[in-house]
Amino acid sequence: MSKKTIQRGAAVGAAAVCALVLWAGTGGHPVADGRTVGAGAVLATSVVAGLAGWALLAVLERFTRHAYAIWATVATLVYGFSLIPSAGAADGAANVGTLLGLHTIVYVVLMVAFGKSAQSVRAPQAVKPVV
Repeated sequence: MSKKTIQRGAAVGAAAVCALVLWAGTGGHPVADGRTVGAGAVLATSVVAGLAGWALLAVLERFTRHAYAIWATVATLVYGFSLIPSAGAADGAANVGTLLGLHTIVYVVLMVAFGKSAQSVRAPQAVKPVV
């Protein structure tokens, strides 16, 4: 396994663990649309988001020199749009804060960790013609 693969796998795991710690620290019982958000949902959502972000970054790195900049823009838009239903579905201010916090912690961990792994990526150089 490459160093980048290990770093990104660790980032996905760290984002999920951070989300679970926040979930547990807030009592572990946020309610959205009348249903309690459990540890399994927090873990699954964090891992799926992390893996999707990783996949997008990996594809972008193959096709552009500006992979991280594009990825960061897309990730920020997805994060922003994910806050809308979370805020609207939560029952009460404490639940809104918890759900927004869960989204935010996953976003921040992935942005920082993927940014560090993407900085070492060099896009292929154009081949100079031999004259």
